Amino acid sequence: VMAQIRALQAQLRQQPAPGAAPPALTGDETDDEDDVFLPEPDISSLGALHETLQKIGGLPMHMRRQFAARISQAAFLDRLFDIFDQCEDLDDADSLHLLFRIFLLLMLFNDLQLLSVLLDGQYILKLLGVLEYDPILGRRLQHRQFLETGATLREVVELKPDLRRKIQDTFRLQYLKDTAVARYMDDGTANTLMGLLAGRQTDIVVEICNDEAYLTRLMSCLATTF
Repeated sequence: VMAQIRALQAQLRQQPAPGAAPPALTGDETDDEDDVFLPEPDISSLGALHETLQKIGGLPMHMRRQFAARISQAAFLDRLFDIFDQCEDLDDADSLHLLFRIFLLLMLFNDLQLLSVLLDGQYILKLLGVLEYDPILGRRLQHRQFLETGATLREVVELKPDLRRKIQDTFRLQYLKDTAVARYMDDGTANTLMGLLAGRQTDIVVEICNDEAYLTRLMSCLATTF
């Protein structure tokens, strides 16, 4: 299994996807940013998009950041996730496996802005849905089912809705890092995810510590328990 994982990691960065269209490049196909054309997301262009992202992944960090900034825009990501919904409805396994590779490449860009958007509450469950279709495993995982029905937040004292949402999103990020993509992350991306996670955990602790009403109710509950 580990040999297969290493092979897929190499393919993600080097090999074109099956059925991919010709490379979406212009000019003389140098490694310069100006010679890379990022296709608009569409079911018919997933192969070309995957191949282009592989090329972008080989560019210097400052060039990758410019592409990551465009990909981070809501219109681009919304379209990609809409395509995922369509492919899932159609049970299009080949396209779902391509989308798995595409989103894994986006994470491996290790761009803080892009990762922050992808892992925000708006998208993280959708992203985990894409990551259910790992082509190596040959079977669909159940990340969303576990997080929505199997992982339950138990509140000793009722939390404010915004804080509850932050805790849920932070747990989902921890799950993604430790389970859904653990086998594929390089050290740089893993460290970035750990930094994002630590920042969110700190925000939660600070918000709880600054909520005197919540702490009073919590201490009262503990006092009656013990």
